[in-house]
Amino acid sequence: MRMAIISASEADEYITKGTYILIDLRTPAAYREGHLKGAYNVPYEEFLQMEERLDRNKKYLFYCEWGGSSLDVCRRLSRRGYRVVSMMGGIAAYRGKYFVQ
Repeated sequence: MRMAIISASEADEYITKGTYILIDLRTPAAYREGHLKGAYNVPYEEFLQMEERLDRNKKYLFYCEWGGSSLDVCRRLSRRGYRVVSMMGGIAAYRGKYFVQ
């Protein structure tokens, strides 16, 4: 698997495994309002400039506000050989136990 698209309801299963690095692609202000526990905040615009620094041996779960930016990033990275997951519907659709404010 190079790329997977999961529903927001499936995210808890991936987070519980602890084998994915969580990346929140939203703005710092949106991240401060609430995010997934353990997620790193790397805004979309900044991420596009630093994606070369990712470790190809790791697995990443990306999310954004509604799912579009994370899908874009995952498509780009999967074409380059990264193992990535995009959370469909973004944080707006997430109702799981790992949301923190």
